[in-house]
Amino acid sequence: GFDRVFEINRSYRNEGISVRHNPEFTMMEFYAAYWNHHDLMDFTENVLRHAARPATGSATLQYAGREVDPDKPFARLTVRDALVAHAGLTEAQAADAKHIHAQLKHLGQEPPAHWSLAELQFGLFEAAVEDKLWEPTFIVEYPVEVSPLARASDANPAITERFELFITGREFGNGFSELNDAEDQ
Repeated sequence: GFDRVFEINRSYRNEGISVRHNPEFTMMEFYAAYWNHHDLMDFTENVLRHAARPATGSATLQYAGREVDPDKPFARLTVRDALVAHAGLTEAQAADAKHIHAQLKHLGQEPPAHWSLAELQFGLFEAAVEDKLWEPTFIVEYPVEVSPLARASDANPAITERFELFITGREFGNGFSELNDAEDQ
């Protein structure tokens, strides 16, 4: 019966250890009735901006010898836009499955033959873009193939109402409009 709930907890996931994912971390999880992914992004941005100054005593944050400015509006890019902005692809190349497949092979990855264009784009995003997202950036419009439990967009059923927040080249958050259609689930 609550419209909004949150929890701060220790999380443990059996995903192995890498420079990008710890199996143990602290997480804040929240839900708000009647909110969509835009509301969630706005709230997340405001919470981080509000917390930064009291936590650090400064409007800007320092990490690995570089500055991050949470007072600036957080960028919002689609996966495809991020490929163009940060992986050096043209619009045409970002829409070309063969080109993206070749780019992944050049990076030492062998994508499965059955991957769709959207999955290839997402694979190249993970391999070539994530670590370049230094300033707070929401990546939006994830393909349905890589977004279980996220609600598909009414405007384009090939993408979801999902976002991930990247800061200093790392994922800091994941959110989406909940898939609440029992048949889709």
